[in-house]
Amino acid sequence: MIPAVFDTSTVGAAIFWPRSTARRCWTFVVRRKARPGVTDEIEREYRETCLELQALRFPERSPASVFELDSHEGPPLRRRPARQASQPRCFG
Repeated sequence: MIPAVFDTSTVGAAIFWPRSTARRCWTFVVRRKARPGVTDEIEREYRETCLELQALRFPERSPASVFELDSHEGPPLRRRPARQASQPRCFG
């Protein structure tokens, strides 16, 4: 597993902007291909900043689910179905 450190603005973008590059980066954590390098102090900063961003711009969205994600445990991941031989390969 790759250790990764995320800037606070990257975490905020990953939570509140679904089509952002930051969200694509965060999917590596969710898929357990990367492990976030987070101390208690950094997590507290993430939480405070994201809650402030939520209050200012996105009152209908909650960042809570991201902070409940434990990098060591979590729900089992679903495997993608294998490509059928009849399906064309996609490059790009």
